[in-house]
Amino acid sequence: MATILDVTDLTLQNDEALSISEAVFELVYNSKVLNSIHTVMSGIERDKNIPIFGNMPVLGKCLTGCGTTATGKKIPTSQKVWTPKLIGDKLEHCDADLDPLFKVFKRSQKANELNDITGSETASFILASAEQALLEMLWRYIDFGDTEIALTTDSGTLKDSEDFGVENFNCIDGKWKQLFAIATTDSTKKVAIAKNGEATYAAQLALGATDALDTMRSMYENADSRMFGQQGLHFEITRSLYNNWIKFREDKGFSHTLNADEAARSGQDNYRGIPIIVRDDWDRSIRQFFDNGTKYNLPHRAVLIANGNQPVGTLDEGSLTEVKSWYNMDDELWKLKFASKIDVKILEDKMVMVAY
Repeated sequence: MATILDVTDLTLQNDEALSISEAVFELVYNSKVLNSIHTVMSGIERDKNIPIFGNMPVLGKCLTGCGTTATGKKIPTSQKVWTPKLIGDKLEHCDADLDPLFKVFKRSQKANELNDITGSETASFILASAEQALLEMLWRYIDFGDTEIALTTDSGTLKDSEDFGVENFNCIDGKWKQLFAIATTDSTKKVAIAKNGEATYAAQLALGATDALDTMRSMYENADSRMFGQQGLHFEITRSLYNNWIKFREDKGFSHTLNADEAARSGQDNYRGIPIIVRDDWDRSIRQFFDNGTKYNLPHRAVLIANGNQPVGTLDEGSLTEVKSWYNMDDELWKLKFASKIDVKILEDKMVMVAY
């Protein structure tokens, strides 16, 4: 059966009189605007090097006599490599396969157009859902992509589920995979959040009164001093940590000119002048994908980083939001497809602080 709408869990009746105005649509989480967190670079190519130039070595010494000898010192260089992958999906819909008792969407009254839903309410709804799915796909890979991801049954962190699998994560190494590697190589770049190590959901989520404050304070105080001159420097934190931060301020009687959530959305909430961006989508993803049945995998997370130090690369920016649809008369199916060639890179490992 080729239908995108699954109505098997509905109780459908002949006298049912549903309209689209009577239906209730589940809310999706709000996706952040990509360029508010990352620098977006278009036109990238696979295996294209990203040269990184270091600072001029220490120079200057006492000079005596004639003919100063050259030191031979050089500006150091390193590199990261773009490895973009084409990520997307395709869906097909035959309106004739949809239960005729399902009346939320109007059907075509012309026999030769029964399956062509182009321009219909059904198509509009499916396209809107697909556009949201595209955004969720991009964020899932940008943040949680892992070419070596494994299921919990294989000693990994990905939840066992019929709804998703390793194939929905393993195209590229996303931001957190790279941040974990940075923190493993250089422990000074990591602030530990003790509650992440607890053995149950309840114990993990029972943050102490000052956990968020202590986390951001430690990240701030241990960051490379050069980070504070970077444009677009910001904190990204899970909703769990942000709620703890709000509670701390309320308990201390601190006031704010804006509602806390409004302040976070508008970028006006901050710690020591550095904007705080609340990543509600991280909480949702961790609970949906990284749950072994007893506890979550690192439910509290934060990163201090500048936009330009975590660029997202793509062949063209249009593919990041574009969903294509068409009706194929040969097989009488309405189809839609989206695909983006993307990658994400943490450029300078030393210019980041991470907490988990």
